[in-house]
Amino acid sequence: MTYLLDTNIVIYFFRNQFNLAAKFSEIQEDNLFFSEITLAELYYGAQLSNNYKQNENLIKQFIKKVRVLSNSSSIEEFAKQKSLLRKQGNLIPDFDILIGSTAITNELVLVTQNLKDFIKLDGINIEDWTN
Repeated sequence: MTYLLDTNIVIYFFRNQFNLAAKFSEIQEDNLFFSEITLAELYYGAQLSNNYKQNENLIKQFIKKVRVLSNSSSIEEFAKQKSLLRKQGNLIPDFDILIGSTAITNELVLVTQNLKDFIKLDGINIEDWTN
């Protein structure tokens, strides 16, 4: 299987939580991806931190191991998902819709701890590696 890592999972990996390093090794890095949206969120978090250079270095090292996926092929899926959610009165953050749409479009399993939001997306496959 191949996986798309949500932002919270990458942050937990950086913090050495939930034994994710072992899980990443087990899965093998060739089967792991993260989206440009996650990359943007990681850099944003680094900018807010008191340790920008250290966090920037973590991000740059991570990019060397795990491939970043473009979100451009997921724009149509994003529009479909957002319109469905709006009609249901069930909106979630746009970045989450785009990350989820990237997983759906690329037929990847989304790895996240945020099940309450992502479960609302139609056709998504999700795993939580934190429990």
